Amino acid sequence: MPDLATQVGPLTDYIVNNPEEAEANGMDGKIYVSDRPFTSRRVHPISQDGSPALECCPYLTTTGDLFYASTRRSWELMRDEPTAVYRNGEWLDLIPGAEADNPHYCEAKDELWFDCPSDANLCVMRDAAASGFRGEVALAPYPVNARDVDKIQDSQAFLTDDCNTLYITSSRDYPDLELIQIYRLQRLDEAGNEWSEPELFISNETPIAELSMTSDGRELTFAQIFWRDDGTPGIDIYYSRKTSP
Repeated sequence: MPDLATQVGPLTDYIVNNPEEAEANGMDGKIYVSDRPFTSRRVHPISQDGSPALECCPYLTTTGDLFYASTRRSWELMRDEPTAVYRNGEWLDLIPGAEADNPHYCEAKDELWFDCPSDANLCVMRDAAASGFRGEVALAPYPVNARDVDKIQDSQAFLTDDCNTLYITSSRDYPDLELIQIYRLQRLDEAGNEWSEPELFISNETPIAELSMTSDGRELTFAQIFWRDDGTPGIDIYYSRKTSP
């Protein structure tokens, strides 16, 4: 089974080089919005300006701020620029010259979590809003990131509103990137330097990623990656609702 990491590049090239065909197959690199009961969708205004940029991984805060990842600077500057995190359309230069992806801002502790570089490891900027999102960036501590950061992919942080429960996508049980799964950790100190050992939360025989959850913890969505008969990857979004007390 091919791994996701080796397919992202070809998939991006496919979208850029064959935009009409990619859009017909539901892969146009735009951010969409779907209202309950999730039977239709529309392009978010942030992706409606006709730019060929690839935009993804949106996170909407409780105050309405939209964080997302985009390749927009490459098209604006007409040169190769790394994927970057944006806030409400504003570029955030989190790690100069390096890729940043999959942002999650936790307001309760003013922490901005994101993938760095790209989806290899997790980084965190503390006192993020207080610093105008120009503060110091550090690798998230072990065990959020696995000890062997060069072999294990840890990415896609999602925190509960109190910032005390963290969900990540990780390949730590499959270091050859054959499978990624979702794990849950608990914050053990106020500063966020100590976390519990990761607990497997969602797994499947094909990769699981991109968890998101409502504030009350009763509804969640996640992505499941699959491969078509021609070997190209596809992604389905799943929705789950807790029915017991």
